[in-house]
Amino acid sequence: MKINFKKLSDTAIAPTKGHYNDAGFDLYADEDAILAYGETKVIATNIALELPDGYMADVRPRSGLTSKTALRVQYGTVDAGYRGNIGIICDNVDNLYKVKMIDNKLHAIITGDRDAILTYNTAIEIKRGDKIAQLVIQKIPDIELIEADELNKTVRGAGGFGSTGK
Repeated sequence: MKINFKKLSDTAIAPTKGHYNDAGFDLYADEDAILAYGETKVIATNIALELPDGYMADVRPRSGLTSKTALRVQYGTVDAGYRGNIGIICDNVDNLYKVKMIDNKLHAIITGDRDAILTYNTAIEIKRGDKIAQLVIQKIPDIELIEADELNKTVRGAGGFGSTGK
């Protein structure tokens, strides 16, 4: 299957695959950004897609980036009718640390040391051209939701969050 895409700027980088059989296409930032602790920003790719009817695309985190940094990419959905800039929703979830000067060196404290002060690591910097997300294109099943007065019974029933134990 071939799907058209368009660069919306001269600096946009076309989505790429690291290997021919990868599920996702890497997406690249087309802007510089700094995310302070706890901040969320939508980073532009300046890429638009022409998805056919019956298809959608997920913007997903890259596992390597997620496992090695405090940058979290949130899932996003690109619908078939959307022709605008694909944005990447990014959060800086860097943890707060308790720190204390010991022998003129800053030490992270993981115990409840009352003399330590709260601080956090530096902000996360994203540079134009950084590979920060992936795009997975999928066929959508043809589903119609039908309102019903009753639903069939199951063992789980309405048991939700945490209902199956720890």
